[in-house]
Parts: sequence; C-alpha cells; structure tokens
Amino acid sequence: TLLEWGEPGLAYAGKPSNPGVMSDIFARVGGPDLDRSIGVDVVIRIYSGNVVGDNLWLWRADHALLDPSAGKQLDPTAAPGSAVPLEVRVGKAKEYYLPTLGDYPSKTGLEVLGDSVTMYGLFVEHHVGNLTVWRGEGGQVFFYQSELPYDVSQESFCDKNYTGYYVAEGVQSHEGFGLGVYSYFRDHECIVRSAFQAPETDGVRFTNLFTRYLNGNSGMLNVLNERGGPAMGTWSHPPPKSLQARMASSMKGAETCAVCPLCHSDGGSTGSGVSPWIVAVTCVLTASLGFLAARITGRPGSARRKGEPLSEPLESGDDSG
Repeated sequence: TLLEWGEPGLAYAGKPSNPGVMSDIFARVGGPDLDRSIGVDVVIRIYSGNVVGDNLWLWRADHALLDPSAGKQLDPTAAPGSAVPLEVRVGKAKEYYLPTLGDYPSKTGLEVLGDSVTMYGLFVEHHVGNLTVWRGEGGQVFFYQSELPYDVSQESFCDKNYTGYYVAEGVQSHEGFGLGVYSYFRDHECIVRSAFQAPETDGVRFTNLFTRYLNGNSGMLNVLNERGGPAMGTWSHPPPKSLQARMASSMKGAETCAVCPLCHSDGGSTGSGVSPWIVAVTCVLTASLGFLAARITGRPGSARRKGEPLSEPLESGDDSG
C-alpha cells in the first residue's frame, strides 16, 4: 500500500467526537515512471474506525511519460508481428505512453476495513480489480466518481466480476449518495455485469447511482446487483439500448431507474430528452443534501469543497486522467 491508516489486527474503533481526518490526498501509481512494472496492491487501506476522508483522488495512470529511447508504442490489439503503432488507433499515443494490460499493476484504490468511515468526494480510477472495496460497517460516501481501467480484457477483469464499487458480503450497514461509474475499454472487449455490487439488505442503501459509457469496445450491463439499465456503446450488435443509466434509489420497488434510450454522442440531450448534465447535477445535489443530513444528525466530517461532475464528454483518455 501507499498509505495505511491504523494497523492490521488492531481493531481501533476511534472516537465519533474526535474522528481521524484525511483530506486532499492525491495518490497515483505510474505516470512519470519509465519502469512500467511499478505497482501496488492497494493504494489506501483504512483499518481504524471513525475516520473521515475529504477529497481523495486515487489514480492508476492511464497515460505516462514517453520513453525517448523506446520508439513508437505498438498497438497491443494488432496482429502478432504486424508492428502497428498505437497512435494509428489512439491519437494520444503521439503525446503519451498509454499503459496497457500488465503495466503499473494496482488492484484497488481504496479498501476500508474500519467501521463508521465517511468519505466526502472520493475519486478512484483505472485500477485493475475492484476499484473500491468496503468491508467495514456504517460506511458513508457522499459523491463518488470512478472510471474503469482502459486496458483490461474480458478475461482479466469482467469475467472475474470486478466492479467500480464493491461492498463486501456480510456488511449490514452502508450508505452512498451521488455515486457514478463510467467506462472506456480502449483495447479489448469487456462487458461488466454490474457497476456496483453490494449486499441486498435493508441497511445497505444507495441514492442516485449513475453509469455512463464514454467510449471504447464495451460497457456495463447493469447499475447495481444486476438491476438497473445498461450503459453500452455503439459497437454492440444489436444497437445499444442506452449509453447511460441512473438508479434513483437502491430500494426495491422505489428504484425508478432512469435509462436514456439511444443516447447520442453529440453532447446534447439524450433520446429520452434528459440531458446528461441534468443527471450529473442531480447527483451532486443529492450528495449535498446527504451531507447536510449528516451534519444535522451529528455525523462528523468536512464538506466537499471542490469536485468534478460525474458526467464527462464521450471522448475519454483526457490529460486529467
């Protein structure tokens, strides 16, 4: 790990009246390193209870420095021996080295084992296993953004049922407000079964879950636990049902999933007349209301000061990661 809070085997509960605070943490695996084997298992692991996180960005590199001595990067999808430069298919390969399957290995961005851990503004991107893993009780997340890895395959990621946000089996209490996962599988076909996975129990609840297909070869079939609409790309046959999906509530019978049929890639409104930006703003407002509710009920924490929208342009692989 790059950062551990607490110690393994030491069940320190912490104090609700005086929580531990981690704020404005930006952690990355790869990027400026020409050694593509640099990696970690988990970026941040939290063992202690009653910890508050504010503005965490935990990133596995989707672009890195070019090696001036290496020549042009070859396309990993090209036929063996063909030596086709990756820049032919992906223009950004002219400016950056684009990590491919096996580079900068990092399985998980955040793993939480402590109880009563709260996150305000959590951003976890491009890791090659479950991107966020939550094992503790009483967790709360207000605003979450996760972009799945670009370079994985069906066999390495999707067939293993990895996901953007995973709450472990047996967890009885967890809440999330304004959570988004989106996909750009650049190199290989990869169909995610569900963007979010969590126990189906009354104490585990989500409000405003959001999925979005950005670009690439595949997408996500469901929002949560094989429920909710798809966010699939134009590559698929028959034509896609939707590029975007939203689940207003995880509660069965109250989920009112909003699917955008045949969403267009022109940045305008969707086929259902709902702008992606309206969905994004709704998620942000939901997270804000959840934060106010937490303040009123006495949950400790600090406000999310600055964040990114959940909905991004369809063209992915931008310089910001």
